[in-house]
Amino acid sequence: MSLNDFAKKQHIKLKDVVDMSGFGRSTLFNWWNDPKTRTRVIVIVLGCAEAQKYTLVLRSESVKNLINSLHESVEK
Repeated sequence: MSLNDFAKKQHIKLKDVVDMSGFGRSTLFNWWNDPKTRTRVIVIVLGCAEAQKYTLVLRSESVKNLINSLHESVEK
């Protein structure tokens, strides 16, 4: 399985992994091709995919409204 296939299987684009992790594409591909460092890339991709899920939840309008209402009730 290639790095691109693994990222697609986790429902995240490799561009998003590069943006979120700060590692370059060539670094990720080099790590993927080396069996000693492949685990590092797997953890990075899984972490970015998980972070993306929570980011989408926090951007939800209903979640924003809930957070704002809780913030307002604390201020009173």
